[in-house]
Amino acid sequence: MTVSGSMSRTGWTGRSLARHCEVSEMDLELDLGDPVEDLVFHLISHPDRDPIEHISPEPAGGGEVTLEIGHPSNGPLLRSISIEGFGPHDGPNVLGIDDGMTVIEGSNGSGKSHIIYALNWCLFGRPAVLDPWMGEEEDPTVLVNWKRGRRKGISVTVEFELNGERFRFVRTLKDGKGSFTVKTLVRGKWRKGPSPPYIDPGITPFYLFQGETAMFLSAEDPFSEKGVLHTLLHTMAGGRELETVGIRLEEARERCLEMGRKVGKKAERLRGKLEALRSRQRELRSALERSRERLEELSGDVDRTRQAYQGVIEKMSSSIGEDEIKVKMTRSAERLGRLKERLSEGWKRASITMIRPLAVRAHERAVSFREEESRRRMLFGAFEAQLSIVNEVIERETCICGAPIGRTGAGKKRLVHLKERLEEKKDETSLWQPGSMWTSDQFLSTASGLLGISGPGRDRMLDLLKRFERESRNLLMAEGERTEDGREMLVGAVRANERARVLLLEERERMSMLLKEQEELEERIRSTENALSAELGTSVGNADLAAIASLLARSLEWVEAVKADRTEALRKELEDISTEMFRRITGRGRVGVRIHRENFRIGVETDHDGFFHLSPLSRLSAGEREAAVLSLILALADILDITLVLDSPFSFMERGMGERVVDLLLERKRGTVVMVPTGGFPIEYGTGPEVSSVRGIRRLELVPGKRGSLLREVID
Repeated sequence: MTVSGSMSRTGWTGRSLARHCEVSEMDLELDLGDPVEDLVFHLISHPDRDPIEHISPEPAGGGEVTLEIGHPSNGPLLRSISIEGFGPHDGPNVLGIDDGMTVIEGSNGSGKSHIIYALNWCLFGRPAVLDPWMGEEEDPTVLVNWKRGRRKGISVTVEFELNGERFRFVRTLKDGKGSFTVKTLVRGKWRKGPSPPYIDPGITPFYLFQGETAMFLSAEDPFSEKGVLHTLLHTMAGGRELETVGIRLEEARERCLEMGRKVGKKAERLRGKLEALRSRQRELRSALERSRERLEELSGDVDRTRQAYQGVIEKMSSSIGEDEIKVKMTRSAERLGRLKERLSEGWKRASITMIRPLAVRAHERAVSFREEESRRRMLFGAFEAQLSIVNEVIERETCICGAPIGRTGAGKKRLVHLKERLEEKKDETSLWQPGSMWTSDQFLSTASGLLGISGPGRDRMLDLLKRFERESRNLLMAEGERTEDGREMLVGAVRANERARVLLLEERERMSMLLKEQEELEERIRSTENALSAELGTSVGNADLAAIASLLARSLEWVEAVKADRTEALRKELEDISTEMFRRITGRGRVGVRIHRENFRIGVETDHDGFFHLSPLSRLSAGEREAAVLSLILALADILDITLVLDSPFSFMERGMGERVVDLLLERKRGTVVMVPTGGFPIEYGTGPEVSSVRGIRRLELVPGKRGSLLREVID
């Protein structure tokens, strides 16, 4: 895997790292130099090179374009490469580099890697290829004169864009002594003078070349081979730029703190919601307790109602008992006793003998019938009284109402005849047909006619019967009222019991609803707690705010220490920071660090070059190592905002890793050129005819011919 590109100063943004290397989002910006200053320094340091030609349109007003040193800018972006007479490229092969990804396919020897050689030769005057077996740099004329020899001219033109303007580099090798033609500077755009003091003139570019990557990745110890992998990447910054680094680190720390505050506010809102739910749960529990207390009160009311209901029943049962009836009849007897003075002794004995059993029977029947039934019983009782009076008179042969009944046979016959008439009437009388009974007037008329009673005796007898009927009616009406009162009390008790039962059912239903709502509330509380835990875990875990804040704080301390020239004391601390950064990029491993007093370098070091070590990669498989290194290169390419040219990056990768790297490449907004052998970029990686047009991949092919390789576009 070969990587080419000019290293320049730009912002190191954590968003690029997060997108390409799957690390937590952090804004760690590192000012690595200015591309214009680097380009000016390059031209001043190498006056034997062809000048850079400015090909952008002139500014408005005809003024000159001035490139000021010290002004930060984006990295130069390659736009086209034209190769003629270099290696297998005989005729002019022009490669336009647009935004997006361009894939160049070709068989072995077709000249894919020579595109990188030509690019390096044009920019730096040498193809920058090392003999992996000899450890020496090859003569550039050996490479550039392959097939064509020195009979024809060799030309490589590189156009690039810088700060919105386009420039052209042209390098030629003509027949003859092979010397380079030095032209005068164009329009005085480049300032002559010594290098700035904070730029180390001894710093030279480092490259990763084809072939060496495979050896590095396949070796048990990547540094055991002689001359293998001098370095992977190289960046540079001056000491005075550390102040800008500190400012940007402080801004990054503020952004991390702001992110933490946002997460804290969200957590507070979730906690407030959880507290509200818990308050609602407490209210429901209080309502549930009150409902239980109310239920107990209603249960007590039901018990008391049941007891009252039982008492009413017992009271009603006792109200019609024999003792109370006797008491009432005794009172009636007392009231009737006042009539004894006006009645004769015979009538008194007859009335006393008849009234009590008659009243008892009337009262017993009045309990189970209403007023009409009581009236019927009263009439029937009067009829019995009439018959009893006659029987008493017949048996005792006394007088009725003062009218003497003779002891003669005629008197007895009349009494017997009256008794027979009464018995006949009794046989014809039904309790439910009272109309057939004699009333008091009928009885008095019949008795008077048969017995010959008239005058005062008849009146006294009528008055006695009337009083008896009136007393019986009053007694029955009083008992009926008491019976109705008892029934009303019973109905009221039943209704109260029914209301209590309904309230009890409603309270049980409400309690069930409260219990259900409490269960739902507890479930919501659990889900809210889980959501809160997940939110806090996701926000803090994924962003790793604490680790990032600590890393930034330590980085700020490191910057201040570098300013104070305390580099050796902080070497171990910077190693920890670099290890954390590399772990976030690759997921494992450590990075070594070296700090200089005038400048510092961040890259990959060998044992003798003084850059970062990537020795932990030796513990990975070949595919994992290549994917890790390429992910790091992709991240740094986005950081430096440069064009990326890759040569056979998928030689050891498994299918899944290759797909992931292709996805990372397709996410780049800047141009990317990938050299692959024929069939080395299969359809499943996303470059076949079926999907390349959809994914926006431009496909080119190098076809070997008799007069060199020809670059042509593949149309799906």
